[in-house]
Amino acid sequence: MFSAGYNFPCSSKQLSSRFSGFAAGTERYQYDNDKPTSLYPENRYDHVASCTAFRKWKEEGADKIHWRGQAPRKLNAKSRSSVYENHHLLPSPTSFFVSAKSNFLSITQMKISVLINNYNYARFIDECLDSVQRQTHPADEVIVVDDGSTDDSVKRIKAHSQNVICIEKENGGQYSAMQAAIGVATGDVFCFLDSDDTWKPEYLKKVCAAFQSHQQPDFVYTSLEIFGKARGPHILNCKKKRPQFIPKSQQLLLVSKVFLGGPTSANSIKAPFARRLFENKSPDRLEDYRISADRILVFGSSIIDCSKLQLPEQVVNYRVHGSNGYYNKEIDDAERVKAYSSYKRLVNELSNEFAVTLNQSHLHEEFQVVLNSGNLEVLTS
Repeated sequence: MFSAGYNFPCSSKQLSSRFSGFAAGTERYQYDNDKPTSLYPENRYDHVASCTAFRKWKEEGADKIHWRGQAPRKLNAKSRSSVYENHHLLPSPTSFFVSAKSNFLSITQMKISVLINNYNYARFIDECLDSVQRQTHPADEVIVVDDGSTDDSVKRIKAHSQNVICIEKENGGQYSAMQAAIGVATGDVFCFLDSDDTWKPEYLKKVCAAFQSHQQPDFVYTSLEIFGKARGPHILNCKKKRPQFIPKSQQLLLVSKVFLGGPTSANSIKAPFARRLFENKSPDRLEDYRISADRILVFGSSIIDCSKLQLPEQVVNYRVHGSNGYYNKEIDDAERVKAYSSYKRLVNELSNEFAVTLNQSHLHEEFQVVLNSGNLEVLTS
């Protein structure tokens, strides 16, 4: 069964039995299809098993928690507060324990690359870089690709106090700018940002925590707040108050226009997947996605089977102004038909590029997951 919060594929009686055994201090087990497997001492797992156990640990001031794949360690008050604050990102009772030999990257180990594309947005770039500099979880590298600006963008980028790698290139559009940034980025996760948008200070902290959650998503996207010439929540925002996890959406995309992602500035993806998506250097791809290259990220990540996690927090400031490439444009029926044709063409191109075909059995499984989650709106996004 799939849900955005805690998953309970076993009966409440089975679950109660597991928790009782754990609380009683009996031998710790890793459950595999309800069959316990003893663990060697060095592989024993510590975990906050349920919301009830979590509250009990908090009340009793327990000072040992195995957190996000790190070895058990004492937590100071600040660290403990952070764990409580992010308890919804702890591993769910289905996994029951988190391995001391987990292949998770801890937040301190995960290297974050911020990739910014800019074209003639000198009037916005300082504010954009200010928002990156104010992050409570700092980026490991910040790469700004200037796509042949004719204003003083490059001068402003180089003068900013944020340490950046500035790449100057001839104008080729957003796809080519993203491609250039990906080509030099060295992080484990790429966080994309348009130079006319900004992030709230907690953005990178929340994204990092999401990548470290028990679902271990390949792609994370957040909700957005509109500012500038319009205000309010973005139409693509999460419809629920809890993070929404979609383990697979490849087959759904082949039969329905499911946009499981956000505008550029709300999307983050693990590096290997980003590199796969931006390998194509054909003139048609470069020309077709001079703007709206976020569609390659969003549709492409579904096609190559990325698991996705959507966060409900509006931690991205999406600017509406007179020069937006897409958001601020009037769209008539003819444009809608054109947009749908463009979507179908891209899905067909990506399907051919990555050798993906429709599989009725897999489609049914993906739909069943969404149905069980109660998150049917993703099918009509």
